[in-house]
Amino acid sequence: MSNLKCIEKAIGKLTYNALLFKEIMVLPTGANSFEEAMQMGSETYHYLKAVIFEKYGSRGCNVEENGGFAPNISSFTKGVDLAKEAIKRT
Repeated sequence: MSNLKCIEKAIGKLTYNALLFKEIMVLPTGANSFEEAMQMGSETYHYLKAVIFEKYGSRGCNVEENGGFAPNISSFTKGVDLAKEAIKRT
């Protein structure tokens, strides 16, 4: 299990779902090098896509202009749960 940490940021409503948050930032705090941090981030991104697909199907994997996911979820807690599941798989 990696040493990734999930940090929530309240930035304002800029996505197409019901959340008041724009993003959940995941930091690879356990990485020993830049390369390892990039790998951890990339793996988490792809695991997150898989988690969203498993729970919400292909229509749940909406990708915003900046490359972030915007699943149609009803609460911030559900978003954090998705991120936590992706981190566990990394």
